[in-house]
Amino acid sequence: MEIQDRLALRQRVVVVVALGAVALVIGLWVTALNQPGGWFGYAPGTFVRAGSPSGTSVTGIALAWLALVAVWAAASVALLPSAGAASGDDGQQETPGT
Repeated sequence: MEIQDRLALRQRVVVVVALGAVALVIGLWVTALNQPGGWFGYAPGTFVRAGSPSGTSVTGIALAWLALVAVWAAASVALLPSAGAASGDDGQQETPGT
């Protein structure tokens, strides 16, 4: 893969973490679509819920989160090498005694 040749291991870790942060923001946005906006005047603790304005179901939200996690995991596996291939792959050579 071309990106593995151009980036050191530490840079790939940063990319994976950034992709995770982007997935989190997208997931929170999708989850917020299901939340009613504004104040409805219900007393606290009455367990009254307003209907979803977007019609997004709980199953749809769960599937969206699962899809985001699956994409992030696939990108992580593609960008980060396996444990055996990771030794010395970050572009730095180890010196004895350090």
